[in-house]
Amino acid sequence: MIKGISKGYFFGAMAVSALHTVHSFEKLGLTNGEQWITPLAVDGLAFFALGLQSSKYSDSTNRIGLRLQISAGIAQLAANVFAASSVGGMVLGLMVVGIYLLMEAIGPRIETRAATEAKAEAARVAAEEAAAAAKAEEERIARNAKARARRQTKKAETQALENLLKPRRSRAKHAAPATA
Repeated sequence: MIKGISKGYFFGAMAVSALHTVHSFEKLGLTNGEQWITPLAVDGLAFFALGLQSSKYSDSTNRIGLRLQISAGIAQLAANVFAASSVGGMVLGLMVVGIYLLMEAIGPRIETRAATEAKAEAARVAAEEAAAAAKAEEERIARNAKARARRQTKKAETQALENLLKPRRSRAKHAAPATA
């Protein structure tokens, strides 16, 4: 609902700013209907940027959209202030676009409690899985070490048994012949 209010304010700010943009460009000398095209440039960029902030796009694309929307908002802010014919009009222009920019800046950071709890639960499950994987790896290493030790023990025992069962060579057989 909060995000809906933010988007509603966005459309309201676009309507007010479109008229101020037209008036600003009239003050700059555009006539014959040219001034009515200018909101397409400024507000068109803002609408495009709003589309880039859709949940179907990546976070980096969403950030690009937010930056473009803030840039368009700054252009709208300048047009609103320039179009004003009084201090009250300037304040109104600042308020309309300033609040819109504020809502757009904080809007992407708004999360429901359920979403926050789901993220925390996912992090807890991931930590448990990592701990279980680490424990399984430790157990595998320990089993391998025990198996290696058993093989070495069996090899040593086999070698010792072979040594016992081998006939011993007599020293006399291998002694050097005596010389006379």
